[in-house]
Amino acid sequence: MSNAELNVKIFLYAKSVLGDKIMNIVYLLLYAIAVVVVGFVMVKTYLEKDIMNRKVLISLTLTMICIVSYSVNFMTDNYNIMSAATSIMMVVQDFLLVTLFIYTTAFTRIRNKATKVMTIVSFALALVDSVVFIVNIFNEIALKYSLVKCDGIYVLGYEGELWFGIHAVMSMLIVAFIIAVLVIKCIRIPGAYWGRYIVMAAGLIFIVLIKYVFIYKIIDLRFDISIFLYAFIGVMVYWNTFWYSKKNMLTITHTMIIDHMHVPVILFDYEGVLADFNTSMKVLFDDLEYDDREQTIDWFIKDKCVPVTAGNDTFEWKLADKVYDCRIEQLSDDRKRLLGTIIVMQDVTELKRAYTELENMVIYDQLTGVYSMYSFMEHCKTYDGFNGSMAVAVCDIDRLSEINLKYGQKAGNSVLVNVAGVLKKMLKDFAYIARLNEADFVVVLKNFSFEEADSILAKIEKAVSRECSNDKMKVSMKYGIAIRGRANGWMMDVVHEAAGKMKEKKGR
Repeated sequence: MSNAELNVKIFLYAKSVLGDKIMNIVYLLLYAIAVVVVGFVMVKTYLEKDIMNRKVLISLTLTMICIVSYSVNFMTDNYNIMSAATSIMMVVQDFLLVTLFIYTTAFTRIRNKATKVMTIVSFALALVDSVVFIVNIFNEIALKYSLVKCDGIYVLGYEGELWFGIHAVMSMLIVAFIIAVLVIKCIRIPGAYWGRYIVMAAGLIFIVLIKYVFIYKIIDLRFDISIFLYAFIGVMVYWNTFWYSKKNMLTITHTMIIDHMHVPVILFDYEGVLADFNTSMKVLFDDLEYDDREQTIDWFIKDKCVPVTAGNDTFEWKLADKVYDCRIEQLSDDRKRLLGTIIVMQDVTELKRAYTELENMVIYDQLTGVYSMYSFMEHCKTYDGFNGSMAVAVCDIDRLSEINLKYGQKAGNSVLVNVAGVLKKMLKDFAYIARLNEADFVVVLKNFSFEEADSILAKIEKAVSRECSNDKMKVSMKYGIAIRGRANGWMMDVVHEAAGKMKEKKGR
């Protein structure tokens, strides 16, 4: 069967389905849509502020020329014009593939000696092929055209010669270069970022397949619809460059970062409905669901007993054996319109524990367990403002330095611990006890008279001698008491007075 007869068969099939004129209108409409789509994308590209702007515009321009060149087949019955337009389309198609390769190396950022060689080879192949198809306009050495009139409709058919086979191989080689770069990019990056590269490769392969399905008549197609699909190339390039990279990539990156954060994060939209949460939050609350509109911020606060209060954007939340520092923040646009609400939880359990330990080291004497000198100095600020009666006693362990020299530091520490134990046991909760220095303790008794304080300190003195002494060493304690009054209103003045009285006892 000759090529002209085959085209007649295709035409008769189309006629049986829709009719001659309707088919022509449908095809013309498809290509008009393609022109409009590419034109729109060209305008959008021109308005984009990006370093890829020029490369994308060149690709779109060549795409537009391809579509318009082939559309001439719908607008004229002149054989020479139709064949020349088709040959020009083939030329432009070659350079479109080269441009796509250059674009691919740019947006994948794979630029090395290999890609430079591929670029030179691709351009050289396109140049040779272009010369062939320009010559083909005058001497059909690549494609032989035929024009058949069927019931008033003209169909341009073509049959490939040797040079067309070479053209096909060169085109496939450039496509292979593009796909190779895309595959290398996918190998180098995480799977989450493969999307745009796979779409580009698949789209390109699909268009090439449709192209050769038409040329070799694998499926009866009246016109080459692969040219219509060139609009897809333009949209795909724009999408890859300006939409996917700026929006979808941000979405993927956002999702990955949020999900890999070790701090629990939950986000509610402008309506207060649950919008997003990460794995750490899901571990805490396994009933969270993306598609449940009943899960609102009010539900979350009530159901999880979130200890947030009105007017406070930070709060502490105890869950099981964990302590979290939480922040709730409303996100707004530049017009103060609510975009959403985010809650971020930071596990501070270990920090709280460390802080408590550090606080205890500062507040309490680490050897005896009573309050430290630092703590007592802070308490003095409170005592200075106290208006009631107050007795202050300074207690000194006799000859503690001698005990350390004779029996060792361990024995001396044991004496300090034992004396502190007696003080705590006998004074219980109604006195403030602190260690002032190596051998001295201070005892503060609120609302105690001198006689009351002296009575209880005398009992403590006897208890220390009885309970802290042993067969090897005798432990004793001396004390001095001072009463805080108007004349000695400052607490430290009272302490110095009590210390002086204690020294007088030791002197006697």
